[in-house]
Amino acid sequence: MTLMILIIFTIIVICILRNEVFLPRVEQKKVEEIVCQMAYYDQLTNLPNRALFFKRMEEFIIDTKIDDCIIVLLYLDFDRFKLINDIVGHDAGDQFLKEISEKIKSNFHENTIIARLGEGEFGIILPGVKDDNEIKDNCRKILRIISNRWVYENNVFKITVSIGIAVYPRDGRDTATLLKNADIAMYRAKELGENRYEFYSPNLSEKAREQISMENLIMKAIDNDEFILYYQPQFNIITRECTGIEALIRWNSPQLGMTPPGKFIPFAEQNSLIMEIDKWVLKTVCKQCRVWEDLNIRSKRVAINISSKQFENTKFLSFVKKILEETSAEARWLEFEITEGSLMQNPDRAIETLTQLRELGIKIALDDFGTGYSSLGYLSKFPIDKIKIDKTFIKDIPENKEDTAIVKTIIDLCKNIGSLAIAEGVETEKQLQVLSNYGCDEVQGYLFGRPVPLEEVEKVLRNTM
Repeated sequence: MTLMILIIFTIIVICILRNEVFLPRVEQKKVEEIVCQMAYYDQLTNLPNRALFFKRMEEFIIDTKIDDCIIVLLYLDFDRFKLINDIVGHDAGDQFLKEISEKIKSNFHENTIIARLGEGEFGIILPGVKDDNEIKDNCRKILRIISNRWVYENNVFKITVSIGIAVYPRDGRDTATLLKNADIAMYRAKELGENRYEFYSPNLSEKAREQISMENLIMKAIDNDEFILYYQPQFNIITRECTGIEALIRWNSPQLGMTPPGKFIPFAEQNSLIMEIDKWVLKTVCKQCRVWEDLNIRSKRVAINISSKQFENTKFLSFVKKILEETSAEARWLEFEITEGSLMQNPDRAIETLTQLRELGIKIALDDFGTGYSSLGYLSKFPIDKIKIDKTFIKDIPENKEDTAIVKTIIDLCKNIGSLAIAEGVETEKQLQVLSNYGCDEVQGYLFGRPVPLEEVEKVLRNTM
């Protein structure tokens, strides 16, 4: 119905503009104003849209050629905007965009152009800026006024923004080039940790080309089934019995050879490809567990790394249930390793998701503990079965006293909240002795075994039958 009204309205407007329909001059002016509003302004925020943003930027460029000044184009992307829509709905997302638009607009001069370019994306044109220091001041101001908590119906969201900067004429002489380069810089800012700004530089274009090239190769890898799984055993520190195995992805690329995850996962995490990889890993593990069970091989629990994007996906739980059903696998065979960062994006929702996963029978391990930013208050609320001490804390013990103290604190914490402690990256007998003295429950690392292909890990499983 709305579309039909819009079509009829458009036809009437065209007729008016062609003088095929007569209206009083005042009424015709009103219609033209409405048409202009629809063509050049975002209907939700009332900010200029992409079309008007381009138009104004081109006008500034023409004026600047005469005045010999610089123009700054800022590309803003709200890092977790999609979470708001996913968790509390699009009405909340719309409310957020309206509030944030007003907040930005109220902190800049009238001659500053602020436009909405996409879902959670905004563009800002700063004309007449003197130098890079003034640009930095403006970016810091944006971070200061935006970086806060946003509350909607008892849901609290941490708001962060990534800003890319392109400067006319050094980074481009037309709007399309400047916007593209600001976009590249924005993604670099996001990659470096979010809630920061980054200037465009030519080497970022090379990084962007590398990103696109790698993304294409990863997409082909998914289609051509080029990924394989290696498995690394985990052991009880006292009995030395194998308690489980961790599934670790490898890429047998025709172009790159056997590629470890550190070389391609960061590229996949920049977009939805990581979710496709997660899906492949979970499905492959479930199928293999079913095979082991049918062969009467004593199946140990298999740990799988779950990406932040996958965990934050509102369809994550149904996706897990579907794969379990498709593969006839049992949830009790699985353990999901989830990072601190994934949990702390929305702690209350994370608690709900973890609880539902555990009700299915899946064990939960907090991965890379100590490298993130979870609070102890929240940690005790998370339904967690196991905490993995990150290998960065293990590699220099016992020589590094600070790391040794941190490891002891984490193990004590596990005891207090009723979780198992597992140390990854254990490579020496000295490290093992320290962990044993402190009461660590499980260990994983080269001292006990490197990640091995399917055939090799089956030997380990058969030996524990």
